[in-house]
Parts: sequence; C-alpha cells; structure tokens
Amino acid sequence: MNIYFSGLDERVIFALEDFDIIKLEDLPEPTPEYIKSLGKTYWSEKELYKKLNKLMFEVMDFSLNYPDLKDWSSKYRSTEDLFIQFLAACNAVNNGRLGIGVEDTIVAYKTFLKLIKTDVTKYKAISERIIRLEDHDAYLVCKKCGTYYQIPEGESADDYSDECECGGKLQYLGSPHN
Repeated sequence: MNIYFSGLDERVIFALEDFDIIKLEDLPEPTPEYIKSLGKTYWSEKELYKKLNKLMFEVMDFSLNYPDLKDWSSKYRSTEDLFIQFLAACNAVNNGRLGIGVEDTIVAYKTFLKLIKTDVTKYKAISERIIRLEDHDAYLVCKKCGTYYQIPEGESADDYSDECECGGKLQYLGSPHN
C-alpha cells in the first residue's frame, strides 16, 4: 500500500533515473494524450536494445540455472523486458519523440538497475491519497500476481473464492468504513 500510494510510479514514469530526487509537485499530470503517445511509440534504433536484452537473458540463465527456478525466471524475464521497453518509451515521449532510440534504451536500463538497488520501503503513502480510499469499496488483491477485484456494494468477501485465476491467494482489503 505504501509503495502504491507513494507516487513512486509517477516518479519513475516522468523522472526515470532521477525518480529518487524529483518532488511529486514538480511532475506533470499524466494526460490521455501522454498515454496515447506511449501507445504510438516505435523503435527507431533497436540494435543496442537487442544486445542488452540478449545479455540480460544470458546473465539470468547463467545465474539462475536451477530446475526449480526455470518457470519463475522465464516469467520474470518477459515482465522485465516489457518494463524496460515501457521505460524506454516513457523517455522518448518525455523528450517529445515517438521514436525510441539508443539514449532511451540507456536511460531505461539505468532506471531499471537503479530501481533494483533501491530500498522501496522508504516510499510511504501520501496521506491525501489514502483518505480518498474511504470513498471506495473493498477489494480482493492477489498476493501472487497483483490482480485486484472490487467487491460491489452489498456483497462481501465471503461471496468470493479466496483463490485468484493465476492460482494465487486473494487477500481482503476493506475500506475504513466497511
């Protein structure tokens, strides 16, 4: 909850590798146009990205070459890869471009590696964002994949399975007045 309501996502999207030094009030508001621009990005120079991506796969295979971790590593790597592509697209759009180039790839990897080294527990929820939760219904949140399901008014968590579609365990998160 702290990380989710801390604004870390906004910091990463708009400040990228400077996410830890930017103030939230200095960030722009995400607009529908910004989101649409992210969807229109394309690779104008992909060679460095391909080489770094291959290197990351080889490092993962080398360091996690254990049978019990095979499924985890392939799911993690594909998610990691999509996240790096997203960061590269953010850098391009933040700089007024739709074409993703070498500098966007470099910033994306620098941001990703910095995030890995960051103690994210230092990011605390912003109280104004938590207060707004009082207006929302309860949720079931999957501990494994992060998917959430809103429980409609008049229903309770007991009306639902405690297992997510992915096989993970659902945790009840109720609003303060429920």
